[in-house]
Amino acid sequence: MIENSIKQERWKHIKVPASFKEKLKQMSEREKRAIWQIIYDAFTYYEAQKRRPRIKEDLPILDKVSWYIAKTSMAVCWYLATLSDTNYELTVKTITETGARLGVDTRELLSVLETFKNIKQKTSKHRALVLKALKKTIQDMILLLSQPQE
Repeated sequence: MIENSIKQERWKHIKVPASFKEKLKQMSEREKRAIWQIIYDAFTYYEAQKRRPRIKEDLPILDKVSWYIAKTSMAVCWYLATLSDTNYELTVKTITETGARLGVDTRELLSVLETFKNIKQKTSKHRALVLKALKKTIQDMILLLSQPQE
């Protein structure tokens, strides 16, 4: 498809630094493709990457909320399953980012997690308190869906 339209094109020369031309030549030989095809692919990839942030901004609120619900849930459950200071810090970071990005109050969940971390003998009741705070945070995230969007 591209090649048919390229054959009808008028060809032009472009100036590139010699070192870049050498890299293009090496890549062309390695991939067994013409230099213009390497440049074309790089350009289309660059264009797609430039558009990507706008695509992410345009995601519906349902996509954003469901992503942060999953991310927060997985972080908390991973911490409960593998208790370590590193996992605690990562979980706190995830919860804090989620709260900031969605505008949800995560203080209760963070407080319960800190309390849980400092308990020496953790029981299933302690874990249940963390999960209850997580559930409340998730409910707050879901309530965002009922609010009018800007």
